[in-house]
Amino acid sequence: MKVTLLGTGDAIGTPKIGCKCPACMDALRGGRSRRLRFSVLLESDEDEGKVLVDTSPDLRWQLLKKDISHVDGVIWTHAHYDHYAGFGDFHRVQSHVDVYALKNTMDYILN
Repeated sequence: MKVTLLGTGDAIGTPKIGCKCPACMDALRGGRSRRLRFSVLLESDEDEGKVLVDTSPDLRWQLLKKDISHVDGVIWTHAHYDHYAGFGDFHRVQSHVDVYALKNTMDYILN
């Protein structure tokens, strides 16, 4: 199995608007501290499938950067905006994808 960390930032990403801490200043200068919000791609060894774990608001850029145009499924870990908000952009590109989550997570996101 191959695991690709598409984004490892927190809910607001790095750099944070208005922040002057060393990590945010480094990120503003294009340094290594710049991080997109959380999404992970899981791929089977035999190229049998790709699954996204969470779909951050940065998902469009994450998929473009890694040249990913198709996934076989999505898992939402919980119903925080920074873990599902990128699905709308993705859904316009690939409209038929299975999505999995706990019932209360799915209910919150879909309502």
